[in-house]
Amino acid sequence: MTGATPPLVLEAGVVAYEDGPRVEEAIDSLLSQRLPDHVTLRRIWCVAGGPGSPTVAAAHRCADRDPRVIVLEEPDRRGKSAALSEICQRAGGDLLVLLNGDARAHPGALAAMLEAIRSVEPPFGAMARPVMPRGLGGSMHGPLTMLWHLHHELHAELARRGELDHLSDELLLLPTSALPPFTEGIVNDGTFAARWIRSQGGRLIYADGATVELSPPYRLREHVGQRRRIRLGHRALGARPTWLAFALRDPRKAAEVLRRLLRRPHATRDLAVLLTAELTAAILGEWDGHRRRDYAQWPRVSPVPFPSGEGPGTHVAGR
Repeated sequence: MTGATPPLVLEAGVVAYEDGPRVEEAIDSLLSQRLPDHVTLRRIWCVAGGPGSPTVAAAHRCADRDPRVIVLEEPDRRGKSAALSEICQRAGGDLLVLLNGDARAHPGALAAMLEAIRSVEPPFGAMARPVMPRGLGGSMHGPLTMLWHLHHELHAELARRGELDHLSDELLLLPTSALPPFTEGIVNDGTFAARWIRSQGGRLIYADGATVELSPPYRLREHVGQRRRIRLGHRALGARPTWLAFALRDPRKAAEVLRRLLRRPHATRDLAVLLTAELTAAILGEWDGHRRRDYAQWPRVSPVPFPSGEGPGTHVAGR
């Protein structure tokens, strides 16, 4: 006779700085998740800050509606990794969900992640599949759609091989008994977490059935700035970009993945934009390395307008 499934307690953390109403969207996307009967979402810790505090005000609106939301105001910005450290020090329960303050967990995302880690022992880290918003305009829509399709193809392949070596930080699930030791000054917190988990003999999991909507750069300049910061973060951690590492290990499979992507409409143009941006980011990244620029407190990209027909509190299933 099979015993009842033991209860499981989740807590969540959201880091938001200058995200305005997007943090309300992020928190609401967690509160609206349908969880298995044995799972309880107990608390959501939100570290919020920014000039004029519209982000803090948005977080407090969520706290006023639901007592599970606890707002930790951040008067002086210290960077995302410092905020993650604050959350990890407070988190209890069995599992910790981390969601970016400008992202939205799609319906069913947490249930899919829980299923993906069902038979896995700590330490581990599970990431969701980042996806683009529907109806997003701007010059970067095509190139970034290609980039995130490439991201999915690459991580799905690495997961099949048992070679996953990176975690995207838009939506993460971690055991509270083995949380990465985030400290102030880390740039790529997903890469840092992945390297720490692997150093402890743990597993990395790609829960591609769980999707999280990201807030991408709206213009090429901002995409270059984001890639510039990511490259500097990889260098600080002694890590290669995931695609480069994969292509060096298995150039034939990398070429096959690229050929599939190039069948998409406007693929040649989109790939040219991405390559130009990556080359520019690499050159500027070398300059940043000499100047020792601090990207832990990263420049924020311009907010992307909500797609037509959507706004705060709206979550469309199946996207």
